[in-house]
Amino acid sequence: MAGSNQFSVGSSSSESSQHQYQHHGVSNSLYGNVILVLCCVNALTIVLSSILKSRLVKGRHLVKRSFGTKCLCLLISIPVWAQVVLWVFIVFVLIAFPYYKESAVASGSNGSLFHLQVEVWKRSGVVSYALTPFMFVLALRPNPLPTVIYTKLLPLHKWCSRIFIIVMVYHSVIFSIIWFESDEFWKKVSRLDIFPGVISFVLWFMVLLVSIKPIRVRIYRLFYMIHMIATWSLAPLMLIHAPNFKAFSYLNFVMIGFMLYSKVCFSVTKSHISGGEPFRVIRKPNSQLIILTLPKDYYEEGLKFYLGSHIRVNHGLLNAISWLFPSHPYTIASLDTDLEVNLVIKEIKFKILPLSTYNFSLPFDGLECEYLTGNFEDHNITIVCGGSGIAFGLPIFHHFLNCLSQTPTELGRLHLVWITKTIHDLHILLHFGVLVKDINGGYFKRCDGENINIYITADLKEEDDCERDVLVGHLNQQLGKKDDDSTNNLELDVYPVDESLLRSVQNKPSVTFIHRGRPNLPSVINEDFDRFDQDDAEYIPLNSLFSCGPKGLLDECSKLALEHNAEFITEPNEF
Repeated sequence: MAGSNQFSVGSSSSESSQHQYQHHGVSNSLYGNVILVLCCVNALTIVLSSILKSRLVKGRHLVKRSFGTKCLCLLISIPVWAQVVLWVFIVFVLIAFPYYKESAVASGSNGSLFHLQVEVWKRSGVVSYALTPFMFVLALRPNPLPTVIYTKLLPLHKWCSRIFIIVMVYHSVIFSIIWFESDEFWKKVSRLDIFPGVISFVLWFMVLLVSIKPIRVRIYRLFYMIHMIATWSLAPLMLIHAPNFKAFSYLNFVMIGFMLYSKVCFSVTKSHISGGEPFRVIRKPNSQLIILTLPKDYYEEGLKFYLGSHIRVNHGLLNAISWLFPSHPYTIASLDTDLEVNLVIKEIKFKILPLSTYNFSLPFDGLECEYLTGNFEDHNITIVCGGSGIAFGLPIFHHFLNCLSQTPTELGRLHLVWITKTIHDLHILLHFGVLVKDINGGYFKRCDGENINIYITADLKEEDDCERDVLVGHLNQQLGKKDDDSTNNLELDVYPVDESLLRSVQNKPSVTFIHRGRPNLPSVINEDFDRFDQDDAEYIPLNSLFSCGPKGLLDECSKLALEHNAEFITEPNEF
């Protein structure tokens, strides 16, 4: 019930207090404008932070930095929690502390004091509603703020939304209590200007309840549906409920219009015809990972995207599901120079079905491009991926391989680590040419010098092809690879080795090492990063750790990156 400007006190209210009430109503719009200005300031700081960060990343190999550079580092490193605390403080001050003169005048009259309290309660509605344009801006994709990647704004969007909902609930509950005490509740909520506020309150209160993490994880689709209904209905409902604050409603209409425009115009809709065009799906028996291949000419001519970009996939626009339920983000596993856009999808909750129509968004940036440009001489780069997160790691791995082939300088170390459930998932690497398979079924690297390690986590009993897998592991040991320090391998049975296969493997020094069990990541990272020339006082090699996968994997990699003073560039499996 945010922002209503009508309230009946009763016959005991004096004419002077009614005049003061109108004055307070005017002052409440000032509080809304203050919030709007502060939102613009916050948006400006986000843009400046992004620009400054990109400038600092370009000189990240420098050890000695100027005082000004250090100040800039502090400026751009303000965490989300600090911004949230500042917003909570600002909202509390604006709601709880009216102007000093208003308080002094109201203290001489009970009626005036009551009207002042009413205005403070109304002010909470105005303040909460004034936050909504900024809340929408933080959720727009692609984000209109220059140099800003929308995924970086989602945490702040979530917390601003929570502040908005909590303040709006406070506003609504206070008025409900007053109306119950005066026996006017049903009369009030049935009014044309109050009832839309009641509807909005119910919707957003439901969003608040189902957004609690344990609940949201279990019923995420229901949470998203309620969230979208509340979002689409907010502007029209508030236009009726708070007509004195039309400016905020008009801003929200603009934001909603941009959402509709981007959903329709920044995407393509194609049908999946089994065994033919317009896009291909490559499956492997016993693997949950599929490859979806979409020709680039489906998009506009000259389509460009950075590494780490993703495409959001949903049902066709004519399907109501695409408007009520969330789209699914999938990282692009191919390079911008390829003729096709390849996605690696884990088919669990979202399946690609024959004869169905799907909507594919334009690529959205996922990484600041400055991380992948510049001089990488003597840089150690390790890429750790889990499951479908290989889509994040593969183009980065190929990018740095191309850098090595085009420049005379060499990276200190380039290492790709993939942790996956079953050996059948290796069809992903076969498709992208990272691995090749000989006539005997062995897996080999395409090129010499590629440092790749693959860890299969499934139980041997779950593999119908386990004998071949064990054979490959045994051949790795015969070639001199020792796993003791780099993996927590399961104990393997020894199978007879075919002599001809062993000879063919020994003639191929680029054999990929496939291990059983999960990697000992501290040992892997220690080996990759503990290499530099300490005689150089001005420059040290940059350790960069790229990671994508489940939260547990990301947490471990983040901790290891901190221990080694390494840049940690990540993308969660879900965002």
